[in-house]
Amino acid sequence: MRAFVPLAVAVLLLAACGKAEDAAVGVASGGAVQKDGDKTTISTEQGDVVLNAEEGQSLPSRFPKDVYLPEDYVVRSSMDMQGALMVDLVAPGSTKDAFAAAGKWMPEQNWTQTAMIQQGGQSVLVFEKERQLVQYSFFEDEADQVHVTVQLTEKGPD
Repeated sequence: MRAFVPLAVAVLLLAACGKAEDAAVGVASGGAVQKDGDKTTISTEQGDVVLNAEEGQSLPSRFPKDVYLPEDYVVRSSMDMQGALMVDLVAPGSTKDAFAAAGKWMPEQNWTQTAMIQQGGQSVLVFEKERQLVQYSFFEDEADQVHVTVQLTEKGPD
């Protein structure tokens, strides 16, 4: 599974740049590629990876209800695979306000903050709960708009 995650992220980045061809993605991932507009599904022995680059899409159906998202967000892209979810979104507001809101809201949902970094215009928060890990990356996107990346992963065996 650990080797599969970097591969999926690399495929997502290549697809986002518009440089990946179906055949190359299929060979690199060892799976079959199906495209439906901005949505790409890569089927492998480890499971499916669903990449969606449609701006304004809904959250993946299994996105947890107890994970903070800023108000009035718009999802720009998502990745859904066994053991991991990632959403990339923008929302009105500032990095400072979104960072503070997530830092307050997540503990109220019984998440434990395990890391916090603020440096060079980017802020990162990490939370854990049971066997799940959530990492937020916040940075200014445009004037009065915050860019937020939320990565959810299942923690491996201790």
